[in-house]
Amino acid sequence: MRSVEIPRNDVQASHQWHGYYQIKTTHDQYTVKEFATTDSTLVIAALSNADRKYGRIDLPLSVRWDDVQSVSRQEVNAPKTVLIVGGTLAVAIGALVALIVLGENDSY
Repeated sequence: MRSVEIPRNDVQASHQWHGYYQIKTTHDQYTVKEFATTDSTLVIAALSNADRKYGRIDLPLSVRWDDVQSVSRQEVNAPKTVLIVGGTLAVAIGALVALIVLGENDSY
């Protein structure tokens, strides 16, 4: 997974955001699934269950824009995952075929 920082100007006022985001404030850091923005605040509506504060803080949580240091979208490196899984599967199938072929040759 990689983080792609979103420029402050692109985090528009009066907008809802869904997905996985890392929000850094002057006091803490949050991994969120949903947040909204207004002219003066960023409102965290749902934390990711991967956040250590998940289930431990009251939501929604309002953060003043002055306290927001950065907002980054968490992106999954899907192509690498597909290549790794696909490569592993190909090796496993190749090994299975080799065992079957070698097993058939032993019976003669």
